[in-house]
Amino acid sequence: MSVLNFAKDAQGTSAYAPQTSDLKYRAALTQSTETSITLPTDFQNYTVLFSYSAGANVWVDMTGGTASVPVTPSLATTTQELNPGQRQVPGGQDISMVTGDTSGAEVGIAIYGIP
Repeated sequence: MSVLNFAKDAQGTSAYAPQTSDLKYRAALTQSTETSITLPTDFQNYTVLFSYSAGANVWVDMTGGTASVPVTPSLATTTQELNPGQRQVPGGQDISMVTGDTSGAEVGIAIYGIP
């Protein structure tokens, strides 16, 4: 399990670059088909880094809910985020993803335990 630990440069300053995670996921999402993972429970919290194919629109729910594609033009409260970059998520939490793109979307997730 990778632990979030930033490398340091020659002067001992953090380079803000994490090591490569040994816990990664990838998926080729198809339109309106939800997929999810459950984070391990080895740590209380994790830093989760998301990546997406160029131009993709991916809705992500990190609260244990099921991600869905919006269907109304009105603003509404939600637990989902569109293309989040990185977030701190509790261990054991479900992460759900879905795209409304007709061409689908490729997604990647790298997960780091926070000691």
